[in-house]
Amino acid sequence: LGLRILRAEKLHREFRFSILCTGKELFNTPSDEKILLQGVVDCCLEEPDGLVIIDYKTDFVRTDEDISQRCALYQSQIRAYSLGLSRIFNKPVKETILYFLSRNRAIPVSSYNRE
Repeated sequence: LGLRILRAEKLHREFRFSILCTGKELFNTPSDEKILLQGVVDCCLEEPDGLVIIDYKTDFVRTDEDISQRCALYQSQIRAYSLGLSRIFNKPVKETILYFLSRNRAIPVSSYNRE
């Protein structure tokens, strides 16, 4: 992962963003109500075929089951980041990764938003 970061076409660290989106886009509900989505993405790589979002986590996790539970917990955050960055950069998010610092493990996760 470190080499991939070093080789990225463009690298964005601590990238702050704000976008207006609808409940339909963010929560898959029928609502067209506008929502202000704000976030700070730890790391985003721009590669030729899309974006890679990396979110560093300081959670203390002991087992693979702990990691799996944390990945599920962070799913909505990853989805929001994917929505925001794909719209801002006008590129698809091809991969999302949670990096658990306590275990030195990079876990690919689905963002549910790969348009």
